Amino acid sequence: MWSILVIVISSILITCASIPTTPPVWPSAFSVDFVEDIFFAVVKYSHNNGTWYYDFPNGRARYDHLRGQKNNFCGGQKLSDNDPKAPCSLLFTNHSNMYVIYPEAKTCCILCGEKEGCTVLKPTWLSNSSYTGDKVFEGKKCHGWAEPGHIFTDELYVTDENVLCQYHEKSFVGDLIHTLTFNQASYKVQQPDTSIFDIPSYCKDVCPRPYPNHVTHKRSIL
Repeated sequence: MWSILVIVISSILITCASIPTTPPVWPSAFSVDFVEDIFFAVVKYSHNNGTWYYDFPNGRARYDHLRGQKNNFCGGQKLSDNDPKAPCSLLFTNHSNMYVIYPEAKTCCILCGEKEGCTVLKPTWLSNSSYTGDKVFEGKKCHGWAEPGHIFTDELYVTDENVLCQYHEKSFVGDLIHTLTFNQASYKVQQPDTSIFDIPSYCKDVCPRPYPNHVTHKRSIL
C-alpha cells in the first residue's frame, strides 16, 4: 500500500515539475519559416508557406506570406486584383508605418502607423497568458500559452528551449482558425540582414482601405 502511495505521489510531483510556470519571452531578434493555414469550421480556406523576420530593438519586422495566401491585411487594397493569392509581405519599419507589399506586381501601400497601434510586438507580449497544455510538433513537446484578444484567442506553442512551434488563433464566433506551424530547424536567433527591412521605392501611397477601417481587428500575429 505504501509503495503504491509513494509511486502515485512521485508521479504527481514529476507531472507538476514538468508544467511550465512562466510564459515565454521572445528573443529580441530572430527569423523562422512557417506553413500557414486558415480554416472556416473544418474546411481549409487557404494554405501557403512564409517567413517571419523580427528585429524588436530597431522596431522592424517583416511577415512574408507566399503564394496561395489569403491574408486579410493583404487583400482588398487593389494591389494585385488579377492575382490576389500572389506573395504578399507585411513590413514594419523603424517604429513607423506598416506597409502591404506585393513584390511580384511591384505594388505597395501604407496600411497604418504607430498612432493606429501598428507596431512590432514586444518580446513580452505573452506576459499575461495562461498555460494551456502540451502538444507535439515535429517530434518535440511544445508548451501552449494563450491570451484572449477582442475577437480571437491567441495561442503560442514553444519548446523547453523557447523554439517556436506553432501560433494558433481561434475566433470567439464563427469557428475561424488561423495557424502558423513553424519549421523549428529554420529558427535562427540573430538579427536579420538589414536589407530585409528596406522599403521599396514604389511604397508611397496610403492604402485605399487603411486600418482600422479595413479589418475588424488587428491580429497579434500577422
